[in-house]
Amino acid sequence: MKEKYMLREESLPLIALRGIWLLPGMTMSFDIGREFTKKALESAFARNSLVFVSSQRDPMEEDVDIENIYSMGVVCKINESVKLPDNSYRVIIEGLSLIHI
Repeated sequence: MKEKYMLREESLPLIALRGIWLLPGMTMSFDIGREFTKKALESAFARNSLVFVSSQRDPMEEDVDIENIYSMGVVCKINESVKLPDNSYRVIIEGLSLIHI
């Protein structure tokens, strides 16, 4: 049986991880505190709870631009999100599929 692949272009919010890798099929919990990542999380909830997750090349860099993100990443579904007292979020995400940007 041949596998079917569907190519499509879709814009997803980016969550940049620092020093962590996520693979399809994995479920992971982590905290989100940077403002641009909080906005990505809120944008994902306003749409379909899908995000693009990739790791930063330099985990010490606070401001992220496209040159500091690996081109491979994972489309993830946000399964749960809790707002913490310090206005950060704790999220549980599940890796769905590997993609290249």
